[in-house]
Amino acid sequence: FRMATTRPELDWNVADTIAGHPGAPAVFMRFRMACVGCLMAPFETLAEAARAYDVRPDTLLATLRGVYALQAGPARSQKQEDDRC
Repeated sequence: FRMATTRPELDWNVADTIAGHPGAPAVFMRFRMACVGCLMAPFETLAEAARAYDVRPDTLLATLRGVYALQAGPARSQKQEDDRC
């Protein structure tokens, strides 16, 4: 299970990628990949899933990385967190 601040790689497990990043399911749906909820997701890498759906692995990876970069957003300082309380 990887944190949202980590850049995805093609050897990542599909199920962990979906579970670990809120924006990931939309990426798979955009490419018409039925990975969300699939019983094979825990056993396939991103590269394997991309090939199974005739999606270029580098295109899937770039799209996922873009989503993760947006989700990471700017880092908050402790002062900003304290001010929210």
